[in-house]
Amino acid sequence: MDRLAAHPASPRPSFALRLAWAGSIVLFILLIALAFAWRGKIITVWPPSARAYSALGLHSQPETSQ
Repeated sequence: MDRLAAHPASPRPSFALRLAWAGSIVLFILLIALAFAWRGKIITVWPPSARAYSALGLHSQPETSQ
């Protein structure tokens, strides 16, 4: 019983910390969705990114200006 008393339970994370984690996860998912949706524009602006998209199996042609 003495060992249990010597190591108190760690405090629960605060609400602000949980909110920060949730916000970070939502932001990360949003960035991935935007990189997928705008991959043609991204490839146009930064051509080396075509290799990364191809590696993920996401083939896209660069957008042409009209």
